[in-house]
Amino acid sequence: MKYSSILLIALFAFFTSCTSENDTLIEETLIDFSGIYEGQLNCTGEMSSDVGESITIIITKTSKEDSYSIDLGDEVVFNATQIDNVLNIEAQTLNEEQEFDVISMVGEIRMVDEEMMFDFTHSVDDEGESSCSFPLTKK
Repeated sequence: MKYSSILLIALFAFFTSCTSENDTLIEETLIDFSGIYEGQLNCTGEMSSDVGESITIIITKTSKEDSYSIDLGDEVVFNATQIDNVLNIEAQTLNEEQEFDVISMVGEIRMVDEEMMFDFTHSVDDEGESSCSFPLTKK
């Protein structure tokens, strides 16, 4: 009986240590999305006239845990939350109460086959809605 108790304690300690190592391993493999990226717009929908236009995106980690800002230039900045290895851009609208273009966006940035993909749906004023999907290259 004494040996079986020692064996059970040893097994418990072993499995507990394995679990904490795996948790640490998962945390260490999270992508840091911070950086400057380039891509070429590839959109379908009512605003697809910008297809092929080059775009520079600056992604910055904020002081809030798992939070980033995505700067598309011209003071168009959206917030995103990292969930595992995906940057989730919840539905947001910019300039609602101002005289500037009202811009709405929802989307995500994720790793697909070693390539960073930016997928989103957006609208500007009353010009309609477009869906875009294109790879990003880190500068």
